[in-house]
Amino acid sequence: MSRYPELAHLLGIVGYALMLWCAFGYSWRKRLERHGPGSARGWMRTHVAAGVIGPALVLVHAEGSFRGLAGITMVLTLVIVASGVIGYFLYTAFPAQPPAGDELERIDAELGELISARDAKATAATASGGGGAEIGPTRTERAVLEARIRTLQEVRIAHESHLRAARMRARWRQRLAGWWLLHVPLSMAVLALALVHVIASLYYAPPWP
Repeated sequence: MSRYPELAHLLGIVGYALMLWCAFGYSWRKRLERHGPGSARGWMRTHVAAGVIGPALVLVHAEGSFRGLAGITMVLTLVIVASGVIGYFLYTAFPAQPPAGDELERIDAELGELISARDAKATAATASGGGGAEIGPTRTERAVLEARIRTLQEVRIAHESHLRAARMRARWRQRLAGWWLLHVPLSMAVLALALVHVIASLYYAPPWP
């Protein structure tokens, strides 16, 4: 890029502008919650895209050089980009809130009713059979109840396993929340260092004659 200084400066300006938008645009949209323009998910995607494209343009602007203040800024920027992309995919993979156990409670209530109905049928069959013999329709009804109970028990086991896994993912999301305490201040530090680099470059090596 040394042969095209104007293009190099343009890439640096555009890259830095994208980094600024990445740092403040999504934060502004998130504060508006449901009243802001567009969806929060869409803004998050553009936040990630700007956070990748901006530093890439700055890297081209710097010609891959990692010397001096610009080099330190570039290294920190790459660290932020890597952590941001990884954190985005990890953070969005986990639910924001642990799922409630309402469905599990409903299954347990239905199981209790079925088991009570089965036991009532067994008691009625024993009483009417005079010593334990079951009447045909009662035996069939009990078989149907037993089949429904077994099916519902299998559903309960699967749902409980899914609920346990979802709650574990929610706990991991809460742990990842502390990661932003490092990502955000580091981003602010990089923007400040980049601004110092811009001012120094314009002062000591202005693009104009």
